Amino acid sequence: MFEALIAEVFRPIKRVAPSEWAEQAIVLTPEETNQPGPWRNANAPYVKTILDDFADPEIETIVVLKGTQLAGSQMTRIMLAWGAVFRPRPALIVMPTEQSATEVVKDRLRPMFLATPALEQKLRSGRRRGITKHAIRMRDSAIYVGWAGSAQALASKPVGDVILDEIDKYPPKVYEEAPPWKLAQERTKTYSRVGRKMVFVSSPTTKQGRIYIEHQQCKVKKQFFVPCPHCGTAQPLEWEFVRWPEGVDEDSVRANKSAWVDCRECGGRIEERHKAASVQAGEWVTVEGAGVKSKRVGYQINSLYSMQLMFS
Repeated sequence: MFEALIAEVFRPIKRVAPSEWAEQAIVLTPEETNQPGPWRNANAPYVKTILDDFADPEIETIVVLKGTQLAGSQMTRIMLAWGAVFRPRPALIVMPTEQSATEVVKDRLRPMFLATPALEQKLRSGRRRGITKHAIRMRDSAIYVGWAGSAQALASKPVGDVILDEIDKYPPKVYEEAPPWKLAQERTKTYSRVGRKMVFVSSPTTKQGRIYIEHQQCKVKKQFFVPCPHCGTAQPLEWEFVRWPEGVDEDSVRANKSAWVDCRECGGRIEERHKAASVQAGEWVTVEGAGVKSKRVGYQINSLYSMQLMFS
C-alpha cells in the first residue's frame, strides 16, 4: 500500500497544452465571472493561442496589447494555474496597487483554486491551506502576488514566471528604484537558461505607455483576423470600419444593437448577430515578422472582439 502511494505521488504528469487543459480542468465561480462553470475557449477564442504560447519553450516574452472585456485577466490566471500543475516553480503576478493585489487573491485566485480539483490538491494541507493575503503556497511551488508600488514585493524571491497585469497603470518608478516591470524582470534571472516567462498584459493609455513600448519591441506581431460572413475574407475588426444608421442617436444604436462593421472586401455588414460565429472561426495572423524566429511575440486586439460588448 505504501509503495502504491509513493508511485502515485511521483507518477509523471502528461503535459497538456494550457488551452486544452483549461477546458478539462478550470472551474470558474460566480465570484470570478458572470459566466460561472467550466472554462470554455469558445467564450474567448482569441486567448487560446496566447495561452499555449505560455507553454512554448521557444517563447520567452509575450506582450498583449488589448482592449477591455477580453478575458485578459482570466487568461493570466489560467497561465498561473497551468504552471502550478505542469511547470511547478515560483511565479509572480504584479498588479497596479496593493488593493488590486489583495483582491486578485481573495476574489479570483482563491475561488479558482478551491473550485478546481487539479489545483485544490496542489495546496498544502491544514486549516490555512497555504493561501495568504498575497500568496498561494503549494506543496511544490508558489504564486506570489505583488503590486507596482512595493519594491519589497517585486525584488525579493527568484521566480520563473512573471505576469505584469495592466502595466500601463503602474507608477514610473518605485520610490528611487527602477521601474516596477524592471524590478520584476530581475527576479527571473535565475531561470534565464531554463525557460523563464515574462507576460505583459494591458489596455493602452498612450503611445508612450509601457505596453505600447513593449509591443513595438516585438519583432513578431500578430492580429486576430475573422472571416466575413458574406464573402469569407479574413480581416481584423477595426474601429474605422464601424458604422451605424444615419440620424440615430447613440442610445438607440446600443439598445437596438444596430451598429455593424463594414467588410473591407465586399462591403457587406458584419453585424452583432454574426460576431460570435465569426470570432470563433478567427485566428491570429502574423502581420509583421512572418518567418522570423523570435523569443518575443506581440499580440494586438481591440474591444470589438469582446463577446461581452457590442460594436456600438
